[in-house]
Amino acid sequence: MFRLEVPFSVALLQTFIAFSAVLILTKFLGKEQVGQLTLYDYVNGITIGSIAATVATDDPAKVGTHLLDLVVFAGLTFLISYGALKSRYFRRLVEGTPTLVIWNGKVLERNLARNRYSVDEFKAKLRAKDVFNLTDVQAAILETGGEVNVLLKPEQRPVTRKDLHVAVTPETLPLDVMTEGAIHDTNLQRLGHDRAWLHDQLARQGVSNLRDVVYAAVDSTGQLYIDRKDEQLSRMWDSVD
Repeated sequence: MFRLEVPFSVALLQTFIAFSAVLILTKFLGKEQVGQLTLYDYVNGITIGSIAATVATDDPAKVGTHLLDLVVFAGLTFLISYGALKSRYFRRLVEGTPTLVIWNGKVLERNLARNRYSVDEFKAKLRAKDVFNLTDVQAAILETGGEVNVLLKPEQRPVTRKDLHVAVTPETLPLDVMTEGAIHDTNLQRLGHDRAWLHDQLARQGVSNLRDVVYAAVDSTGQLYIDRKDEQLSRMWDSVD
């Protein structure tokens, strides 16, 4: 007969403590830990996860000790990240360096082998970048996080407006003015507008109830884009199976 070694409420509390601790420490360590997963970050994440799992499942009397381990480990991680931020030499030591693996359409086999990649594996990464012909590549760099960045040869790059000498108008990011019926007054002020202007614009587009607006934003040309609720459309695409 299955039974818990500790009361359910205690196990639940330990799990909550472990989850909260990891969430707080990850927030403390910053987005860099999540957004750029180097080999060091990968090992680091596994270790923190392992300690957190111990906090959630071990003897309640040892939770304090494991939490201390978790905080100390996160502190060491922060110190190493800070050292990597301040010292280029230390950063290269901890995180490694980007590696050039293709130059002028030719694979640099030694550099590829140093990073434990076969040609087939690397070609798969290139295809993920919509590159299917190695001869089209001027340079390909394997970053420390495992991502591949590709520079195509000049004749293979898409034509831009600059190439065609077509004048362009600088654009800015659209600013959200409404999300799920809630008005963002700060963004309205940045645009030099107020709620009266917004209500007027909504009325012109046939919106009488703010709750009908899922999302609204003002683009770089000053135009208001509105996305309304559409229950019929939602039901139609409730599943894509």
